[in-house]
Amino acid sequence: MNTKSLFLKSQARKGLFPVALIIASTFLALIIATSTDGWAGTTNVGNGDDGADLEGSVPIDNGPIVEARKKAVDKLLKLDVEGIPGLGKLIPEVRRTPLFISKRDVPADEANEGSRYHSDMSGMLFASTFTEPNAPTTFYPAAKTLNEDQLIALHIHEGLHRSLPSTVAEDENIVSQITVAITSPESSNDRIKAKILKLMPELDSPRMTFSPADGTMAAEKYPIPENAKVKRPSILGYSYKVFNNPQSAQDSSISPLTSMQTVQSFLYPFGNDKNPLGIGIELSFLNRVDSSTQMGPLNLSGRMRIWSSRGFDVGAWAVVSLNTLSAEEMKNTPYGRDVFSGGLSMQKDLQYFYIENLLGLTSQGTSSQQIGTVPYTYSYGSVVSATVRAGGKLGMFHMGVFGEIFLADYYRVSGGAFQFDSGRYEITSGGPEFTIEGNSWSVGIYGRFILNSTKDANFDYLGNVMGQGVGQGSIGGTVAIKL
Repeated sequence: MNTKSLFLKSQARKGLFPVALIIASTFLALIIATSTDGWAGTTNVGNGDDGADLEGSVPIDNGPIVEARKKAVDKLLKLDVEGIPGLGKLIPEVRRTPLFISKRDVPADEANEGSRYHSDMSGMLFASTFTEPNAPTTFYPAAKTLNEDQLIALHIHEGLHRSLPSTVAEDENIVSQITVAITSPESSNDRIKAKILKLMPELDSPRMTFSPADGTMAAEKYPIPENAKVKRPSILGYSYKVFNNPQSAQDSSISPLTSMQTVQSFLYPFGNDKNPLGIGIELSFLNRVDSSTQMGPLNLSGRMRIWSSRGFDVGAWAVVSLNTLSAEEMKNTPYGRDVFSGGLSMQKDLQYFYIENLLGLTSQGTSSQQIGTVPYTYSYGSVVSATVRAGGKLGMFHMGVFGEIFLADYYRVSGGAFQFDSGRYEITSGGPEFTIEGNSWSVGIYGRFILNSTKDANFDYLGNVMGQGVGQGSIGGTVAIKL
């Protein structure tokens, strides 16, 4: 073997080793630097944990944690939190989140000190989640020490991290306060909403609308004006109406009705701010030509705003007018029958303009009257009505007109040798309306007059004193306090 050759090869190896060492060291340093950057940017979960605890977790299909989730959903449903701004996604997040249990406990992040939901006294986590929709919830062995009420609160708390607007979803203080508002023994829809609007006042903007479907807030394309009736639908009022009733004075042997006074109480304690449900009670007092006053029909009504789209409101209404509760003199008249009415209302209420359509159906019925020795029977067919109201608003002053059409099956009178049957008939009426609206009160006047009718029909043919009145029309006024 050549000694010189071996020496050269040996030197070559010695020269290559340092070069290889330098290259390997540089490569390793790059790997470490890259890994360090990656660790610094790891996605944080809702409680500030770095996510390493998710390794080795197993799904939970039954047991106290699963049962607590069911009860948490039931509690949220009873409180109707879907209708509260900011909480529209809470129930789906609690109900659908995948549940896991970690094999080991994990220390809580220092950022969450002061939260009694995430960790125990020793600083070990109860649960964690990511602040993004549909993220899983991971529980830790420390959660096994919690009772059912605490687990329910924990489910709701973690669900809030995923469902609240992104601006507050990671704010542990806000999430904890909302959790307390929902889980406290005195919790109610109104109290939760008050807490939400206190912590996130931007959700109460009159130009913002909340979508329960996805829990998002957006600029309201068709905002409800501040003076719209839906804002304060409840009223306590008084009205006075004078009838234009010349024919009754000539054709009837009883004292005709000249005017009517009513006291109204319409309260809307049910539903919510945008879909109120109310019940009304209206007492009436009837005045006769002989200046006597007697108890008139009692009106019981129900109204609800059931749907809104593109700035139009659709509502349902029903009214029962009970003459069986009125004075005996009223029962012995052509108007002494019970009246059942119902229908739909469609309204658009803008800042300077309003328009409303009403469709109604009134039931058929009969009444009887004794004149001398002859009994008379009055039969009223069912009535379909259509009403249009429209007008302008200028500050406190609302000025408008209305028109209405009544299509009735028949009006019949029979007694002794007298027989009358109108057959199908139609009445068209209308009139002006003027209202002054304050923040907590309103004053209005209106008129209703027959514009056209078939077979000389008048409002007597309808037999609905509390609805359209009697005779040829009426002029009236109202005073109301908004509640």
